[in-house]
Amino acid sequence: MNIGLYVEHLHGKKTGVGQYGFNITLNLSRLDPENHYYLFTPSPLGHADTEKLAEYPNIKIFDHNALGRLISNDIILIPLWLQFYLPFLCKRIGLDVYLHTGSIWPLLLFRLAKCQVVFIHDVIPLPFPEYHLKHTYYYYRLSRTLNLRNFDRIIVNSETTKKDLMAHFGVPEERIFISLLGKDERFMKIEDPARNNGVREKYGLPESYILFAGTLEPRKNITRLLNAYAMSKARVGLKLVIAGKTGWLYEEVFETVARLNLRERVIFAGFVDDDDLPSIYSMARVFVFPSLYEGFGLPVLEAMACGVPVRTSEVWSVVEVAGEAAVLVDPLNVESLAENIDEVALNDATHDRLCRASAAQAEKFAWEKTARHTLAVLKG
Repeated sequence: MNIGLYVEHLHGKKTGVGQYGFNITLNLSRLDPENHYYLFTPSPLGHADTEKLAEYPNIKIFDHNALGRLISNDIILIPLWLQFYLPFLCKRIGLDVYLHTGSIWPLLLFRLAKCQVVFIHDVIPLPFPEYHLKHTYYYYRLSRTLNLRNFDRIIVNSETTKKDLMAHFGVPEERIFISLLGKDERFMKIEDPARNNGVREKYGLPESYILFAGTLEPRKNITRLLNAYAMSKARVGLKLVIAGKTGWLYEEVFETVARLNLRERVIFAGFVDDDDLPSIYSMARVFVFPSLYEGFGLPVLEAMACGVPVRTSEVWSVVEVAGEAAVLVDPLNVESLAENIDEVALNDATHDRLCRASAAQAEKFAWEKTARHTLAVLKG
């Protein structure tokens, strides 16, 4: 069979969408060497990613390095690429199955393969329209409404996303298949002093700290985290490190830091290189993830794989990932969040217990398992 995968954000700074696309491609081709996999992306691949994929002769990459600077993150050019160039590529190859894994969808409907499958990460703009730019919200809603009926099967990453898809779009339950995500093999407890010290110097980090990782945007609930940190006892000995790129409507985060006089206590590390992220997690005293909504919550899994105690939201999708291995709290309750930060950061017994629980919970998730579930759906 000829199987095509559309993947976004593979140009070095991979967020959750890019991580999924890269790992599912790698593991499908590894698990299923008999079929041919065609990787379509408007983003140029990094050299290291290209080398990894080159190890598998059944993968052919259609990326666009010549256009990379123009198209990689462009909200107008990517839909045009999807709308006009991708159908040309798919028709030329003659696909049996097409899997769409990106967050950007076209508006005009084309049949790209005999069987069309989509992976949906979340439906976040619908329950939280106030946290998104208006044009993003309307484009999201229109593109999903038009395209969902054009896919034969739908894969989601959690029970939460499945229920939201049924509620907001009326998708029949029998068309939806759940395939939990996996942990990348690079995420493990890093105990190499030289490696950790190099990362610490690169990002200006202290010896130990409270960590948040994720895009700076309203649904990540960072302003409440900052208020909780300002109330906590742990702030005296532990700085707060916020690792992640700026997304949209993020200005309030920096305004809150200034208002609470936390400029000397909060470190903005920016977007962290993939190879540095395991050390960033491993050196943290506690990982705090108070998100209001997640399709899955990949940073929670990454932190757990590095053996870090996790304090996260009691929203159901994250609970599916964390199980009983994390301290769960109402993300809207600042006082409770502050208390829980202190409980994990300052209590050695709680800290050590959660370290062990995190590592054990993370072992339940593997990209190979995700790929097996996905392959079963692709083959029908």
